[in-house]
Amino acid sequence: ISCAETPRMSSPYAAARISQGIFIPTTHVLPEECCASYLRPPEFMPQIETSRSVASPFGDATRCPQGLYEHGSPQIRFECPPINPGTENQYMPHPRRQFPELPPVFSVQEALSAGSTLSSIRHPALAAPHYGVRSLLVAPSSDASLHARTARAAAHVLPRLRPGEAISHTTALVLYGCPIRTKFALHVVAPPGLERNRTQGVTGHSLSNPAPFETLRGVPIVMPSAAVMRSAGILPLRELVVAIDSLVRPRGRDRQLPPHVTLGRLHEHAMAFRGRGATRLRLALSLSKVGAESRMETLTRLMLEAFGLAEYFTLQVELHDAAGWIGRFDLVSEERRTIVEFDGDQHRTDKAQYAKDIRRLDRARAAGFHVIRLLSDDVLYRQYECAAWVASALSAPLAPLPLQPALLDPRG
Repeated sequence: ISCAETPRMSSPYAAARISQGIFIPTTHVLPEECCASYLRPPEFMPQIETSRSVASPFGDATRCPQGLYEHGSPQIRFECPPINPGTENQYMPHPRRQFPELPPVFSVQEALSAGSTLSSIRHPALAAPHYGVRSLLVAPSSDASLHARTARAAAHVLPRLRPGEAISHTTALVLYGCPIRTKFALHVVAPPGLERNRTQGVTGHSLSNPAPFETLRGVPIVMPSAAVMRSAGILPLRELVVAIDSLVRPRGRDRQLPPHVTLGRLHEHAMAFRGRGATRLRLALSLSKVGAESRMETLTRLMLEAFGLAEYFTLQVELHDAAGWIGRFDLVSEERRTIVEFDGDQHRTDKAQYAKDIRRLDRARAAGFHVIRLLSDDVLYRQYECAAWVASALSAPLAPLPLQPALLDPRG
């Protein structure tokens, strides 16, 4: 082709390879003597009799017979004359280096060992959450849940963990699914003989005695009992009870899976624990019970505990009438014929659930039970009025405990 007919094409640094059916429209014109070597198809490309479309990121490229190539935008036809011997690679761009297969979060050393280059590691698509760590994971938004932020932070710090180190304290509780309210923190414990982890953004701790840990979704994490004990000096009493209630309840939709840890096992560890928060831990265990299925159910029970009313109720009781099974209720006093139910948002937003609740509570009332339905604002900000309401239904006096301020924290 003549120089006047030469299409505008990219520099050799970003040039297209016609052998792959791709042509990149560009900014400047190649000199005439370069056209042959630049556009020549490779020797191994067979001549075909019928044209066929080839995928291209910039349009439809068509491979034509007799060495002719046509690109969809703009419509340009190229004839590839023979190349001069010895100039095969003079203008041919280097093949693009394929990025090696790496996990979503990896260390720089791991990427270099796999064949990556420093320039590819510095690509803006990769985040650098810690020194020497790169991540393809999208950072959670500022309003993301504590669990989402903690899970992402644990994944990001994984390449920085040394053998024997594990996620611990409140970070471990959050990863176990405990619905606690606490400040975001990334706690890591180091085994005996290692200094505490000093990675930026990590709160490092060192152990005097070796502690077992398990792997949860690829992240090393201390055992649930150890997480509770090491969080006793950080969490207030109410949040510690919430964490324990969450760990000791059966898991799964039908509660067929065993809990993370049993209440008896926690009592055994607490009796031998002498660290910071040991007294608070034992008090929290005395207030914990198996059966609460959410954070707000635990707080409802603690509200009744603060006024001396919890002893009248049993958690998660199934009731029956003459027609059969009525349902399962949060707090039931069969002796005083009183039911306390906490209604979360799902009870109002899900129409099917709302209708089911109405029928279930109507049948409970028909069976002779006094039903009290509480909302989150009732439990968090109107505790005294709710306790008086429940006491009236029970025909029982209010008997506030000395621990009432710790159990009725208005911050929720």
